[in-house]
Amino acid sequence: MLVDVVCLRREGIKLPPEELRAVTPVRAFLTIDTVTVGPPVPEARHLRKDMARLWHCDLCEEGSRPLDGLECARVSRIGGDALLLVGVESRNGADSEAGHPQAWWCRVVLDPASEPAPLTLED
Repeated sequence: MLVDVVCLRREGIKLPPEELRAVTPVRAFLTIDTVTVGPPVPEARHLRKDMARLWHCDLCEEGSRPLDGLECARVSRIGGDALLLVGVESRNGADSEAGHPQAWWCRVVLDPASEPAPLTLED
């Protein structure tokens, strides 16, 4: 689904409300899938993880790679046209295996021609 996304944390730390209000959301396609991850050693069992990924709006582009991802993703809250996804940040090309907690505020985009609207925070 097409969404406007705001990351609510930086390196695992919650961003202050005034900084979040100033952020322009990123428009991307959101997918949530269960993936099978190969075992670290041949004798181990395969692991299944729920992955949320953000993709460029031109999803048909050959060799398309995700912009960002959340491992162990789950929908924390749904309200109106928005949802809150939480998980462990997994940036492409990161050498470190240690992840950080991350939360994405996602607003479903019904009109792709519209401009991304700023985040509105509830007190």
